[in-house]
Amino acid sequence: MTEQQPTPGRSISPGPIFEPLEGYTPRSSQGTDSLVQRNAPTAAATMHGLINPALIGVIGPEDTASKDMIMTYVNRLRSIKSAAEREIEGMKSAASLATSGTSSASASTMSKKRKGKSLYAWELEIDSDESDEDDGMDDEFVPPHDPASEPLPKLPTYHPGFDLAGKITKETLQVIEAYIRRSGYTDNEATHLLEEIKSHSCIPYDGPMRIGLVGDAGVGKSSTINSLLGITGLAEEGADSASCTNVVTEYSQASPTQSTPFEGEVEFFSRELGLKMTAQLAAMGIQCLIKQRTCPNEIDYGEVENANTARECLQDLFAAHPEFGSAETAEEFLSSATSESDPKIMSKIYKWTNEILNYFVKGKEHTVTLRASISAQLYEKYQFFTKKVDFASYNGHPIAFSPWPLTLMKQGVRLADCPGYSDINRFRVEATKRYLQACDLTIVVANIDRPLTNIEFKRQYMEAFPRRRSGSVMMVITKSDNLNTENKTYIEFSPADKEHMDTIEQTIGDLDVLIRETKGEVQKKKALLKQRSNEKEGPSQREETDIKKGRAIRNTIRKTIRKLDVKISKMQKRRKALEQESLRVRIVARNKKVAHAVRQNYRLDTGDEARAPVFCISNRVYRKHREGYQISEAPCMSLDESQAPPMRSFVYALPAMGKFATLDHYCGNSVHTLLSMIQMSCSTTTIARKEHLISIVRQSADDLGKQIMDLTSKFVETDVNELVTELTKNDPHSLPWSFIKAARALCRRYEREYGAMGHRAFVRHNGTWKTKKFPQGANWNDAFLSSVCAGIDRLFGKLHDDACSAFKAEIAQVIKEVMTGLNTKLKNDPQALICNTYKKCFLNNFDRFSNSMAQQVAKFKDVRAIQVRTVTDGPEHYFSDAMIEIYEKCDIKTPTAKGKSNTLHKSRCEIFENLVCDPEGPFRTVSDAVHEDMHEAVDQNVRALKRGLNSVLIDIKKQFEVMSTHRDNDTPECQEFRQGLHLLADEARAVMDGPVQEALDLCRQYK
Repeated sequence: MTEQQPTPGRSISPGPIFEPLEGYTPRSSQGTDSLVQRNAPTAAATMHGLINPALIGVIGPEDTASKDMIMTYVNRLRSIKSAAEREIEGMKSAASLATSGTSSASASTMSKKRKGKSLYAWELEIDSDESDEDDGMDDEFVPPHDPASEPLPKLPTYHPGFDLAGKITKETLQVIEAYIRRSGYTDNEATHLLEEIKSHSCIPYDGPMRIGLVGDAGVGKSSTINSLLGITGLAEEGADSASCTNVVTEYSQASPTQSTPFEGEVEFFSRELGLKMTAQLAAMGIQCLIKQRTCPNEIDYGEVENANTARECLQDLFAAHPEFGSAETAEEFLSSATSESDPKIMSKIYKWTNEILNYFVKGKEHTVTLRASISAQLYEKYQFFTKKVDFASYNGHPIAFSPWPLTLMKQGVRLADCPGYSDINRFRVEATKRYLQACDLTIVVANIDRPLTNIEFKRQYMEAFPRRRSGSVMMVITKSDNLNTENKTYIEFSPADKEHMDTIEQTIGDLDVLIRETKGEVQKKKALLKQRSNEKEGPSQREETDIKKGRAIRNTIRKTIRKLDVKISKMQKRRKALEQESLRVRIVARNKKVAHAVRQNYRLDTGDEARAPVFCISNRVYRKHREGYQISEAPCMSLDESQAPPMRSFVYALPAMGKFATLDHYCGNSVHTLLSMIQMSCSTTTIARKEHLISIVRQSADDLGKQIMDLTSKFVETDVNELVTELTKNDPHSLPWSFIKAARALCRRYEREYGAMGHRAFVRHNGTWKTKKFPQGANWNDAFLSSVCAGIDRLFGKLHDDACSAFKAEIAQVIKEVMTGLNTKLKNDPQALICNTYKKCFLNNFDRFSNSMAQQVAKFKDVRAIQVRTVTDGPEHYFSDAMIEIYEKCDIKTPTAKGKSNTLHKSRCEIFENLVCDPEGPFRTVSDAVHEDMHEAVDQNVRALKRGLNSVLIDIKKQFEVMSTHRDNDTPECQEFRQGLHLLADEARAVMDGPVQEALDLCRQYK
């Protein structure tokens, strides 16, 4: 079909699809004709909420799709494609400009750096300035730094092509959905296609990464949260290293559905858990008080600490009641309890807890939403829920208590400020430990005073590492701007820093000399001025011209003095700036050393070879940059040296790669599979699809049969043959050797113990007989086997318990792999997805199919029967059958040789011994029988297993046979609808293979 351009009145302008690159403005689409008419979507479409009204277009009164309508939707897809291509060209142009701009900026920066390397530039500045006034630069205000202006990490998700790819993919699917709904078809195929499009309408990104900050109380966790968020005052920063976080408080980026810039959600524990928790707190306090009264010598410090924690929580909760108005009244109230579950005490605890919960949440609700336009307002509203606050209020009403023990602060999960591990309130410490178990990343915070010797800091990252292993721990060292200048601790400088410090020290020395010299010159000028001022100026003594000349000289001296004072002031300011620069270099060098040492300690302590991220940050310096400052009060470190921007960049980059991989798979695989399924639905008949799917099942059955035979051959060749080999080899101390040795001794013993009549009776009764001498009877066959019975049992035990179990497990694994592979093939086969065939015919029955196959494996008979026939005497037992012929051959009528010494008894015993102890005798017969029966048993088991598995596979094929009973709708209207849908799928694939793929490629290159 010839490509047609959008006709006037039917083209659309998709508008901007992504946030433009800096310095790039998307081409205007104002010249594009707007839609003449936009009918409202159908009720069904509105309910699904998937159709963009701008994509509905003109809908005629026809009930079936016409060619004009088809081309309307085709043109929309082409319009989306062309608009996206223009956007991508704009991205490329912007990237090219940015690259050239970066190069020139780098050259300019390098030029400035080269100029700035000379610390003697102050001489030119001072000497060239003829003004006798200070320049006033110290009063200049540096504007506040906007954290939003910090460059995002150069990662695929932060490239504008990322948003573009996701948006145009969704718009493409919306066009196809609108076409199907407009067609009016509601059969199974159309319904299933709409369901599939709906399921693909949302990109399946993982939820936000949960990051928990942990550290001792007062190390700066809350201020680090504020730095990560780039907001001042949202998380309260404690003073004097005091703990200011009572509950785990989570922060995240604002939701697009929020009605205000800042929003918080306070989540209360469930009513059942809240009641249980307050009861436990009361019981904890009561138990300690009772123990103090009854057996004070047995109470330990931990119990007292827990009781104090419980009392503190109950005081905060029930401060409105006189029983908990103070520590003394609280202790008095709890001491009145007669037991840990005193009903009088507990009834009040339950009543007061219910009153608090009812005050804030109603019915089954568990949350309270707080809204504010600025961060300070939100903090004022939520702090009451996180700690005890004086003069607190809620909804305009004063509150005399604090519900913090019953709450969990929560917004969209992202960053979590946790109570410190060294908090004296153990309840808060336990809450921190519980929360950290669910965190994807743990940020361990310590201040820079002693991170290398801080036992708590080490314990915290050692506890954090096992939760998610490598890559799950980040360490932040706060207060990095603190440097004890009186401490003579050695700081190792890099060669460049060492040269820089030497230059600073030399320049400061030169400045000191110049300042002294200039001050001396000022003193001389002042003395000269004083001398000139003391001269008499009366007209009687001097001429008028001399008077004017003297005044001019004095004015010149005064001006020189002013200039020298300004010069001194500038040199002093320069000296102060150099001292500040020296401090900066020392701080930065110290921070690098600390970060390296912390990273090394972490690697040695945890054994994690991955490079652990360590940031030595100064929240105070970063906050000063965010608020702005006078040049005379500039912070001691630059913005980047505060390490807050690099830390923010690292944290924001964490979920990026997984998110891009999700989008890449969604656009490159999931949507393509959906388009293939749509086209298969349009171009393949039901019978053809059925045959195709049955062929897939048949191939899986063939693969399963082949793998089972391979496993069977392996089992027989290794495990079964190993048993037979042990039964046949004649090495010293082998089973045949042991049997012959023991059998020979038994034969000679029987010859001695039994007379001719007794021996002949045993022979004629196949080894089993009773005599007067041995009334209990004897069984020669059992006696012969007793010497090897334990060894044979050991071999069969190994075969049964180890080899057969492993064989069955391998078969079960093969079945699982084949079924999983079959599931994967069908799940990814577009023809199996049509009409939900895969789900209805296979997935819904997958567990039943798998269980049926598992039952077939369970029916696999063991080899215990063969073992019993090998080691015991009985009908059809191997050794018994072999001995029957020997007994018959020994039952002779005459001696085998003449002579008085050769009696019939002796001859019979010799024959018996020779036949039983023959290496090819009865024991060899046993091994041959075992070999034959083992092979037969395995073959029978495998044949039965294959029959059972085939029955299950036949059941699977029967499920697909049902498809052939549904007749296709082959009316001309339906055929036209399918042709249009097939054409739309082609156009959609062109969008996916074109601008979507190109946008993803640009994202991949953005590193």
